Amino acid sequence: MITKTKDGRRKVYRNRWFEFTTGWHGIKFEYALGGYFDPHPMLSFSLGWGILFLHLPFKSKYDECEPPRYGFYYHESRLWFQWRRKSKSLPMPWEMVYIRYSRLLADGKMWETEYSGKPRQLWNEEAFPAGHFWVRRYYPYNYQLRSGAVQDLTATVMIEEREWRPRWLRWTRLFARVRRVIDVYFDDEAGEGAGSWKGGVNRTGHEMKPGETWEQTLLRMMIERKF
Repeated sequence: MITKTKDGRRKVYRNRWFEFTTGWHGIKFEYALGGYFDPHPMLSFSLGWGILFLHLPFKSKYDECEPPRYGFYYHESRLWFQWRRKSKSLPMPWEMVYIRYSRLLADGKMWETEYSGKPRQLWNEEAFPAGHFWVRRYYPYNYQLRSGAVQDLTATVMIEEREWRPRWLRWTRLFARVRRVIDVYFDDEAGEGAGSWKGGVNRTGHEMKPGETWEQTLLRMMIERKF
């Protein structure tokens, strides 16, 4: 008998010896010498959409949560190989690797940059010459609680960037991914947890859209973010 259930938006079909789950699962082929506290070895297989689990009709000596397994799977731009309790990954040429972290200086035009593998302690302003401190702007920030009450805060805003490039194309910015965000500090706790044992939010960030000013991003964050 086959039963049908749901796991979020995915449909799951199963009986005693097999299970099939819809949705995207990537590439995978794995043979495990047991299931989750189940001594029956298990074979799992996926070519992208849908994944099939076969519970084999014999028992092994493994009855534990993580039995030895053999196989491979693709995850986050890496091909992973498993051999018993060990695993090793092979990065793909298109894997995005971290290149730099930059902060905008006080003149609002120049940046200080820290490249991967060459730390410069950009968080420590005392490590840089006078005048190389980070540009800051101050804005009123009104956060409305679920009760309707409004928290009147002051937001100190700085700008930072991070850049990633494909592993085999680190020498060019042609396919680079750059993320520019406002780094925001509040002068008091923000959000529903402010003043309680949970605590509110003192620092956060929000990604800037192309062409946005500091203030436009902060105003959008005021609408979109819930703390």
